[in-house]
Parts: sequence; structure tokens; C-alpha cells
Amino acid sequence: MMNKLNYKLIGYAVLFNILISYGLSPFISFIYVFCVIAAISVILFSYFFEIKPYITSLKDAAASDKKSDLDDVANMLSEMDEVIKEYEVMLSEQVIQLPCNCGKPLFEGILIPNAENICVCPSCKEKYKVMVSYDSILMSDETDISTIYDNINKAAEEADNKTLE
Repeated sequence: MMNKLNYKLIGYAVLFNILISYGLSPFISFIYVFCVIAAISVILFSYFFEIKPYITSLKDAAASDKKSDLDDVANMLSEMDEVIKEYEVMLSEQVIQLPCNCGKPLFEGILIPNAENICVCPSCKEKYKVMVSYDSILMSDETDISTIYDNINKAAEEADNKTLE
């Protein structure tokens, strides 16, 4: 795609080519000089007005791609930092402290459930075996006793109806 500026430049290049060729025609053949200068001007014209802007646009695109890649890496690193902070908070919630009979903290860390955890007090060198187990307790809302009896009666009636069938 050539705009008006390029057509004007082509016109100036052709005019310049004709003048140079005519000026050198007493020494060298006009056609020979015209063809050589035309080839040189076409090469220079295409380099400066077609190839060089294309190369520049490619370099700009590569630079913008590098910038977007750097932005992507920065975003990924910030997301990784957020995830690490969340894990640190979760880990700090799981850490427990057990006291020793000597009055100093015995152990600070995470204990494995349903396993024997052997802890040694750093000050008095006493050994403790710590067992962690989880018990579950059902917690439910209060219900009306009449609703329970109604449900039992319905279940009994359904059972009777199935036996009659």
C-alpha cells in the first residue's frame, strides 16, 4: 500500500534518474545509465520506504511481546507470592505448642494424627510420646418430637403397605 507521499517520491526519483542519465549520456549510453540508476533507486526506495519500516515494526512488535512476557512473569510471581502467603497462614494455624513438666515449651510444630509422635524437651531432655486422635461428635439442630413420631408412623405404614402388596 503506497500513499501519496510515496507516489511523489517515486516521481522525484524518476525525474532525478532522467536528469542524471541525460547528463551522463555524452560519456555513457543513456539507456545503460538510466537502467543502472533506476535499479539503484528502486532498491534504495524499497529499502527506506518499504523494508525498513517493516523491520522497525517487527522490532517494535518483538519489544512489546517481551514487555507483555515480562508483565506475565510479574503477574505469575505475584500470584505465587499470594499462594505462598496463604500456605504460610494455614501452616501457622496448624502449629501447636506442648508444655513440658519443667515449665518450658516442649515442642512447637505439627503433630501427625493417629501416630506416635516422640517429642524431646530441649531444656530438660525428657522424652514424651504424644498421640493425636480425632473424635467426631454429631451436632444437630433441635427437632420437634412429634415430627420424629410422625416420620416413624409414616415409615411403618409404608412398610405395612409393601407387605400387603
